[in-house]
Amino acid sequence: MTQPTFDINKRNAERVSTERPICMKADQQTISAKMIDLSIIGTGVLSETPIQEGSEIQITFGLPNINNKEIILCGIAARTAQVRHQYLIGIQFKDLSNYLQSVINDFIRKHHHHQ
Repeated sequence: MTQPTFDINKRNAERVSTERPICMKADQQTISAKMIDLSIIGTGVLSETPIQEGSEIQITFGLPNINNKEIILCGIAARTAQVRHQYLIGIQFKDLSNYLQSVINDFIRKHHHHQ
């Protein structure tokens, strides 16, 4: 039996599991949610509120390796799936700067080092 190729290209970056608060702005609404994983390509978010696939989203979160300073990124809701009474939203980052790529890579490296 062959493995499904769904999303295989989007998952080729190293990702780490995390539980960090995240704020999303989409379609004139602000949504507080929980980031459940992070890579330099995107993030997985658990939210009480669904976001339409293809929607542009501004996300704000902090990481400990930069003293939880606010990071503001733009992304696109690549997929949304209902999980019980919440929504799992896969967000693909748009135009991630070299600086933010290095900050996220540093967080991933330190996260793996502490496990």
